[in-house]
Amino acid sequence: MHYGYFNGTIAPTDQLAVGVTDLSLLRGYGLFDYFLTYNGRPFQWDWYWERFQNSATRMHLPLQLGKDETYAILLNLIERSGGADVAFRFVMTGGYSADSISIERPNLLILTESIHPVPPIQYEKGIKVILDEYVREMAEVKSTDYKRVILMAQAIKSAGASDLLYQKGGRSAN
Repeated sequence: MHYGYFNGTIAPTDQLAVGVTDLSLLRGYGLFDYFLTYNGRPFQWDWYWERFQNSATRMHLPLQLGKDETYAILLNLIERSGGADVAFRFVMTGGYSADSISIERPNLLILTESIHPVPPIQYEKGIKVILDEYVREMAEVKSTDYKRVILMAQAIKSAGASDLLYQKGGRSAN
């Protein structure tokens, strides 16, 4: 069973829910991050926290928790998951908004998920990617806006590729 955190509540992930008036649903306004644990500890925690904090700042989403408090929540979630290594997905949304545009108080979800191991052959031989002439808006932010990848999913599959690489004029735009 996987557990998660939502605005102060820890529960099984299937019992957590974001309401329909959240800016992430109404306006697509949110950010996320994703990282793994190894030996029961978040991998490169300092780096991921800084990236998440930077994304929140750029999106004008105030963090409700500090780094140490968040780390304690992660350890609690790992323990509830049986101490096994997990993947963490952070999702911070614009929160509920009376006028459907103003940020009042963001919602924070921290979800545990199963780790999906990379097949060893991918390390040995690499993966195929397709190039996409595209530059993400606010590329420095890990936003929840992944519609381009979803729209390109069939092209990725048809090409026998595993992913796509955004580029502009031959230069990486990821």
